[in-house]
Amino acid sequence: MLKNLLAQRRRNIWLLLEMIVVAVVTWVVIDPVMVLMSVGNWPKGYEQDRLVYMELGLIKPRSARYSAEAADSAEMVKAFDVIVDRMKNMPDVESVTPVSAGLRIDGSWSSNMGLNYIGDEGDTLRTFVFLYSRSIGRDYFTTYGMRPVAGSPSAEELSSMPMADKDIIVTETLARKMFGERDNYIGLCTADNFDDGTGVGRRIVGVVEDVRPWQSKGASRVLWMDENFDINEDPESTALAVRLSDAVTPQEWINKYGSDARAGSYAGNLYIKYIDTYASIARTTWQDRSATSQKRLKIVLLVFFLVNLALGVAGTFYLQTRQRSHDAGIMKSFGATRGKVFGSLVGEAMLITVAGWLIGCLLYMHYGMKEGLSVGIDWNNSYLPAGCWIVNFWEHFGIVSAAVLVVLAVIVLIGVSFPARRIARVNPVDALRDE
Repeated sequence: MLKNLLAQRRRNIWLLLEMIVVAVVTWVVIDPVMVLMSVGNWPKGYEQDRLVYMELGLIKPRSARYSAEAADSAEMVKAFDVIVDRMKNMPDVESVTPVSAGLRIDGSWSSNMGLNYIGDEGDTLRTFVFLYSRSIGRDYFTTYGMRPVAGSPSAEELSSMPMADKDIIVTETLARKMFGERDNYIGLCTADNFDDGTGVGRRIVGVVEDVRPWQSKGASRVLWMDENFDINEDPESTALAVRLSDAVTPQEWINKYGSDARAGSYAGNLYIKYIDTYASIARTTWQDRSATSQKRLKIVLLVFFLVNLALGVAGTFYLQTRQRSHDAGIMKSFGATRGKVFGSLVGEAMLITVAGWLIGCLLYMHYGMKEGLSVGIDWNNSYLPAGCWIVNFWEHFGIVSAAVLVVLAVIVLIGVSFPARRIARVNPVDALRDE
């Protein structure tokens, strides 16, 4: 096969150059799609598929249902507690926690804050995190089904434990970012300076497995602080996250009990105005919609490219192979079998493909080492865990390069195998006479 390739090097050099260009372009279009598909399939870090979302409404003074007495702040608190207790007593409900409709853990709006920590060289460094609030005694972590890491208090304890002003609960990635690999992070303090004279930063009192507020990102750095929830602060931006048992799916529960839950929710001037699955609500956030839109665009571009690649490359190899009847006739005249002829033609095409792929990947490697490989949709790779294949350059490069090789090999094989099979059956006398 090598002798045949060298003997026809003038023709084959153009095929090689074409495969080099195709390999580079395939890298450009397939890399971001593979990254996005991988990140999108990572665990969310909380049990979204067991959650129902209920948004509260506030009866207006113009309504006949409105009660001036119930507008008192103390009565509002009582009414809210009544609604929560009613939802807890619904069939197949395990727990309920209040959440802000605009600051849900699923990727709606979130607050950001900076944390200072000491780096390996002793310098004070800063990292930015997503900030959420844990409602005291409201089953926050148990409702979401978040899992503490080894050495941390349980989800039940994290949901109810008293927390001082500087106490924080963090995700594992954030704890590892600030303090490195440890068996236990409980009690460690950040390097933040406060004007209280203590010189003590924020203290970690709990660590949970990584969660992904934004589904287009990897494991995010998330921090929770304490909050004494008060319905009076913003009743119309309050919602309930309702955790169901394993016996029923959220949609089944809504179909069966949703109407009764809404109808029986009125208490004071509060009621439940909207019920949906938590997963459906998460898909309505602008982050998720933007990520989905861009992901679809990249997939469409990939499909468009692959179709044109298949037509172009496969067509080129198809035509080139069809012109090899003379070579096939010579091989068969010397006793080559059909299988030998077919294998030789396919093997030569695969050698050209592998050579073009190897050179193309080496060219892209130099670009990637300078500019970086894909990490998602306009996100900084600081939101990806250090051990994942996306941020490990050589692992990332190897995985995508293998995918590029598979794509090219399949397309070329399709283009070569059909004419090669026909040529392998040609009578050598006829093949040589036609030439």
